[in-house]
Amino acid sequence: MKRFYPPLLGILAVSLLLGAASVWPEEGLPSTADLFAHAAVIAVSLVVFFLVLPRFLSQPLQILVAMLIGIVVGWGLAAAGMVALVSDYLGIFGALFILLLKMVIIPLVFVSIVCGV
Repeated sequence: MKRFYPPLLGILAVSLLLGAASVWPEEGLPSTADLFAHAAVIAVSLVVFFLVLPRFLSQPLQILVAMLIGIVVGWGLAAAGMVALVSDYLGIFGALFILLLKMVIIPLVFVSIVCGV
């Protein structure tokens, strides 16, 4: 059986960092309960998407399951009052995806116009 310790430790470190960043007030220290709650939400999502889904599902099913889980979790977190966590820290992945698409599509359109003329 494969060992998950290095990726799991990395996921926990990233989730603690993002959890702390999401609840850090402008002055003083954040409450420990909020920090660990936000870190737990991020850690669970990262473990599911990076360690669990790739082992058991094919790529198209991973995409479908990730979309469904994202819809349910986003709705649930918004209903629980964690709108800032969803929009600021979990939305980073969606923004990166859109930026990567733009980075690929713009040169393709430019090259197709140049080659077409």
